[in-house]
Amino acid sequence: MVTQNNLNNTVIDNDFSINRATASTSVIASVAHSDNTNTSSNAELLAENGGASGGDAFLRLNIPSGQDYCIGIDNTSSDSLVFGDDVNPSTGNNIMNITSAGEITRPLQSAFAAYLATDDPNVTGAGTTARIGLGTALTEIFDQNSDFDTNGTFTAPITGKYHLGLILCAEGVTSAGTRSSVTMATSNVNYLGEQTDFFAQLNSNSGLYSTCASIFTDMDAGDTNTNNFIVSIMAGDTVDIKGLVTGKIKTGTWGYLVL
Repeated sequence: MVTQNNLNNTVIDNDFSINRATASTSVIASVAHSDNTNTSSNAELLAENGGASGGDAFLRLNIPSGQDYCIGIDNTSSDSLVFGDDVNPSTGNNIMNITSAGEITRPLQSAFAAYLATDDPNVTGAGTTARIGLGTALTEIFDQNSDFDTNGTFTAPITGKYHLGLILCAEGVTSAGTRSSVTMATSNVNYLGEQTDFFAQLNSNSGLYSTCASIFTDMDAGDTNTNNFIVSIMAGDTVDIKGLVTGKIKTGTWGYLVL
């Protein structure tokens, strides 16, 4: 039996449930205020817990034998507003988290960063294509959502727009190596940067060359991105891709799903 307090119109110590089993109809719970003359005439639906030592306050969405989602305040995480994939904000995974200060994070959003820890030696020079990460594996800094392989391949988890970036350092280029290219390859299109007078860009004493690039591109679910480097016209493949030097990243790659 529902007990009602006539002073404040609240239901005391009981759950409230609406159920309908008629096909082709909707069940609607509505809170409406019909006054349109005053900006204080609000319509409010309140979910309130018992206090700082209590549970969460949230809205739960459920498909039976399917997926749960919830939107609400996680009382165990400094009262962050959480969009989660479970029955309440304190369990499961946070899809999006908004702190009380307004910072927004998306802990499941695809994002990665990796670098070459040691040199990848003798990979190009006579026109051989060197894929970054294929010879010497890359070291992950982070791989949120596990979409990056340390052989240098990023696989898009869903169709969307992605930002991808690259920094590269090479050593051992001689005056003969006057042609090179850096290619950021995706399944939809290859992005090519080319140096026609490569050696002129170098420190001729050590044959060092460095470059960086970034793209904003569309990718379909399952599409891949790799990064390739070529130096041509030298007598042999004697050019190295440089790894970490005294804690400084010389070669690396990164990317994330933007929208």
